[in-house]
Amino acid sequence: ASGQATATLASTAAEVKTLSILTPAFLTNTAAVTFTPVKLVFGGVSSSLATSVCNSLSVSSAGLNGTPGNILSTTAISLDGGAIGAFYSDAACSSGITSVTLAAGSPTVNIYYLATTTGSATLGASAAGLTSASLPITVVSGSGSVWWTWVSGTSALNDLGNYGAP
Repeated sequence: ASGQATATLASTAAEVKTLSILTPAFLTNTAAVTFTPVKLVFGGVSSSLATSVCNSLSVSSAGLNGTPGNILSTTAISLDGGAIGAFYSDAACSSGITSVTLAAGSPTVNIYYLATTTGSATLGASAAGLTSASLPITVVSGSGSVWWTWVSGTSALNDLGNYGAP
């Protein structure tokens, strides 16, 4: 139709941008365009864990490229620790949780995970309107700090498969 135009505007991050439109009569119109987070992502934890270690990790709302972005409204996130462990709200892993709340205006909530059994599992986080996060993990026995296989004269391999000085 006369006087109408169509455009596509996209962003890979959760953000607010101002869109300015200049008309043929040199009138400028502006509009705020809000790009909301589209998915959840896990951060701060390795995919190799040891039993009996309370691991710190985070769940963030993110744009398409995985960059964390502020959530616009308070959002409940359901957590699934798989069959080999559980999520906790504290660094001592003493207060078990199955959900957390991501506050409006915040991109990230910090949580903890404690594996009690060796094996493989997939950690999950889900919330209405966002693509769920998943993190495959492998859990081995031990604390992750016991060095048990010498590789050379100056480094060793620990029970998580990490190299370093004993």
